[in-house]
Amino acid sequence: MIKISIIVPIYNSKKYLERCINSLVNQKKTKDYEIILIDDGSTDGSEAICDEYSKRYNNIKVFHKSNEGVSKARNLGILKSSGEYITFVDSDDYIEENMMHEFIEKISRNNSDIVFCGQNNISIISNNKKEYKAYNFNNIKIKEFLDKYFSYYYNNYLIQGPFNKFYKRNIIIDNNIKFDETLKICEDAIFVIDFLLNSNTVSSFESCNYNYMQNGTENTLLRKFNKNEIEANWKLYYSFEHLFKKYNSEENNMKLIKMDFINRFIICLKKMFLKSNYSKSKLLEEVNNYIYDRRTTNIEKVKYKSNILNKLIYFTIRHKQKKFTYSLLKLYVLLKKFHFRRK
Repeated sequence: MIKISIIVPIYNSKKYLERCINSLVNQKKTKDYEIILIDDGSTDGSEAICDEYSKRYNNIKVFHKSNEGVSKARNLGILKSSGEYITFVDSDDYIEENMMHEFIEKISRNNSDIVFCGQNNISIISNNKKEYKAYNFNNIKIKEFLDKYFSYYYNNYLIQGPFNKFYKRNIIIDNNIKFDETLKICEDAIFVIDFLLNSNTVSSFESCNYNYMQNGTENTLLRKFNKNEIEANWKLYYSFEHLFKKYNSEENNMKLIKMDFINRFIICLKKMFLKSNYSKSKLLEEVNNYIYDRRTTNIEKVKYKSNILNKLIYFTIRHKQKKFTYSLLKLYVLLKKFHFRRK
């Protein structure tokens, strides 16, 4: 059996695709893997690049499909894979030449359900690189991982993405774990949490073998507004809650998650005011819906640390002051526009 299946969803990635595929085919000390390229309806020439590589390398398989989103592409890749383990690589990212070898070295000493490695976050515009090293441990139970390591892995962005990890394929298939095709955000983190919920053991090696390319900014406020963003974040929140309850690892981890999700929801509201083009009445309605959502009350009982404006927004939300919340968010938009004009 092929040891590893590398799944690459591709949509109009011509500019970076060859760098990505070259990093996959030029792995040192091992060739015991297959590369599955899922062309999700590309129109920029990426599809031709995929076909050319499949002609040159026997371990590359290409599947062309109509454009339906990254989740469907990844799910198709899972179905077409045949390795004992699966890993995911985005088409604008690339991996270090020792990634597959270090993984095989790690699992040769144990039989973990999931294996992590570190990653580099690299700005596409500035090329600045930030390392997020993982810990080095072997075949520990999921509860021990959550108790000892979760906060570090979460705060250093090693949990949230589907990449920088190797998953046992049979666990995915046997438990029907899929990327949620109805979501545009959070679907990748939910996949990881679903996998952990169905796993027993985890290993990790520290090397930053995955290179995650950021689109020039880490500011999520600059990304496109998604009207379902708040609901997607709630789905992710409850996935974490379910995971911690199953392994009795709630107290400290839930404090961390609640703090982060207060930030997430404030960002959602800011983005709605900044980018949605909603009318005043619609914005007031959305703020009202969020403030009086019973789920919001559940995450309010935590000491919130942030900048002054976020604290004020949080205060008005806690005290259900819809108009004050609206006014603060409008103030945020004015400050943001003033800042852009000065630039």
